[in-house]
Parts: sequence; C-alpha cells; structure tokens
Amino acid sequence: MNKGFTLIELIIVIAIISILAAIIIPLYQRNIAETQIVSAVAELNGAKSQYELIINNGSTSGSNEFIVPNMFFSGNQSSICVYDVNEPDISGNSNQALVCKFINTASVLKDESVYLNRNKDGAWSCMTSAGVDDQLKPIECH
Repeated sequence: MNKGFTLIELIIVIAIISILAAIIIPLYQRNIAETQIVSAVAELNGAKSQYELIINNGSTSGSNEFIVPNMFFSGNQSSICVYDVNEPDISGNSNQALVCKFINTASVLKDESVYLNRNKDGAWSCMTSAGVDDQLKPIECH
C-alpha cells in the first residue's frame, strides 16, 4: 500500500492556493492603499488648526510663516508623506494648502498626492491627484 499524495492531488491543491492568492492579494493591497490615504488625510487634518491660526493672526500672502515646520508636523515627512504647505493667495483662497505627496506606499499611490484646499471663507476640502482611483478615496475626498 502506497502512502502519500499523487501528482494530480498536489496539482489540484496548488491550483486552489493560486486561485485564492490571486483573489486575496489584490484585495489586501487595495486595503493597504485605502488605509494609507486615510492616514495621510488625518495627518493633514491635524495641521489645519495651525494653518488657521497663522491666517487669523494676520499673516498674509508672502509671509514666511507658511512653512512645514510651523504646521506642527513631526518633520518634513512621515513614513508615507512628504509634506508641503502653500500659502493663500491675495483673495484668501489656498489650493493645495496642505499637501501629502506619497512615498513608501502601495504601488497604486506611487507619485500621487492628497491635499487639503482652503477657500477664503475658511472652508476646507480634500482632493487627490488625478491618478488616485475614486474607490480608494475617503468620503471627504470625493
């Protein structure tokens, strides 16, 4: 009596594992990308209050206060973001006021960014660069 698996049984097991991996790995990578975008938005949201303080204390376009260290980020970059801060224009609007350019992230986010815009009335909106899939964006970034 032979003990062990036949070649056909091994091939069937490998095929089942391959099919499961083909389904699960892309879902996992997608979840990682979604988490990284949400984390980046949370980091940027933490700097909104400091940005508002600088504006409300009378700083205007052309001041040197709109720089990354003044926004209380932990540095010029985090594990997933390189930060940038853009001052408002003369009318008080600031497109891409707070920016996170993705680094060390899922491949679908390579060379992409998420940013917060501020209008002259102080309302904030979240946007992403054009290459970010709509399904990966948090609700506030649609």
